[in-house]
Amino acid sequence: MVFNILKYSVFWGLLLLAISGCTPDYHQVFMISNNTSDTLLVCLNENIKDREWKKEYCPGDVESFCYVDHLSNLENNSLEYTINSYYFSFRLYRHDTCLAHWNGKMQHLGDSIHNFYNYDSWTTTVSGKSALGSTYTITEDDLRQPVE
Repeated sequence: MVFNILKYSVFWGLLLLAISGCTPDYHQVFMISNNTSDTLLVCLNENIKDREWKKEYCPGDVESFCYVDHLSNLENNSLEYTINSYYFSFRLYRHDTCLAHWNGKMQHLGDSIHNFYNYDSWTTTVSGKSALGSTYTITEDDLRQPVE
């Protein structure tokens, strides 16, 4: 009985969304890729929920950490908006050692500076007409940067 109620609630909810026109125009997935030979722990502090998100990345892993639906057309600044709105601190650990700690807002810093808050360190791809994928790739150079 509970399953039937849940099933019909989901059906009517999706139907109402479709009829009302409030379906997202596109979605964006934010990912982190570990392009090093080490298993790393990534910690992101979230602005809104005042909590810390943690995920272990093995060598070669590419995992999402955020998924956003947008009700407007594809925008070039959605990467900056999402990172600036939700994440104020990025820390990278190997074992118990902090290898990188970056704070701040997303900026255009060029290709010579590689960090989480450098817009130019991200790769964004468009898939079809309704999906974006933005990936920050952790490199061996990130493991050698001075901790702020």
